[in-house]
Amino acid sequence: MKGLGVSPGIGIGKVLIFNETEMQVERKKVLDTKLEIERFNSARSKAVLEIDRHRELTLERLGKSEADIFSAHIMILEDPEIISAVTERIKAEEVNAEYAFSEVVDHYISIFNSVEDEYFKAKSDDLKDVFRTVLRIMMNIKSTDLMQIDEKSIIVSKELTPS
Repeated sequence: MKGLGVSPGIGIGKVLIFNETEMQVERKKVLDTKLEIERFNSARSKAVLEIDRHRELTLERLGKSEADIFSAHIMILEDPEIISAVTERIKAEEVNAEYAFSEVVDHYISIFNSVEDEYFKAKSDDLKDVFRTVLRIMMNIKSTDLMQIDEKSIIVSKELTPS
């Protein structure tokens, strides 16, 4: 097995294999766009609370600079441009919130990835992480909260995001 260590030193502990559920977003026509906008805003609000819990735990366990990534994630969720773009897409195209959010996020990710700058590539990763959190909430998919692991563990995952 090959991998990239994210912590210095040698790790001894129980192996936890972490595989996130693959989420497929389908375009669906909706009749009640107001309800879809409410679903999006509700999921966004729940995601903010979840991410803020992660921020608090990270602040307590690791410090401010490590916790700041979660503050940035909350800022993404509260970005008026993103909220407006999703809302307008739901109204104009009469589509489900998951699809509208996915399309808006994909648009921003493609912009960030087109710039040859590591800062923007990191922002793209942040946006993907936030997207997965909101989408998981909208689709009511349960996920293992790695912040709640209370025993020494070695986490094995294809991708390990801040959240």
